[in-house]
Amino acid sequence: HLYNNEEIFELLPLHLCNITLIFVIIMMLSGSKSLFQLCFYWSVGAIFAVATPDVKYSFPNFMTVSFFITHFYILFAVAYFYLYFSFRPAIWGYFTAFFTINIICLGVYFLNVHLGTNYLYVNRVPSFSSPLNYFGEWPYYI
Repeated sequence: HLYNNEEIFELLPLHLCNITLIFVIIMMLSGSKSLFQLCFYWSVGAIFAVATPDVKYSFPNFMTVSFFITHFYILFAVAYFYLYFSFRPAIWGYFTAFFTINIICLGVYFLNVHLGTNYLYVNRVPSFSSPLNYFGEWPYYI
């Protein structure tokens, strides 16, 4: 907030990768197989984020470096649990991740309306070029 002069409500951890990062940290500390299911399926968002980054500042700005470190950490943690602990994705994990993110999206949608933000990109297509641009306008890309 102080470093980049951004509003507090624009810095809430409500994007998919921020939510996933919180769950990944808890997963790493607890070794939870249930959290692995959520993190595994939600980590696809980190792949897209790294492929089409939404960074405002050029490298080596702290915010840009932090963006890439956190997204690669999500991918690392999921790969680590997959390879080292032999956790595997399950079909029930897919449905759990799907329903959980949709419940979160419902709450975030109304928060976005109230704050004028676009967390989880549920209110409109992101302003930067992303894979979501190929699926049409709201609500089709959702």
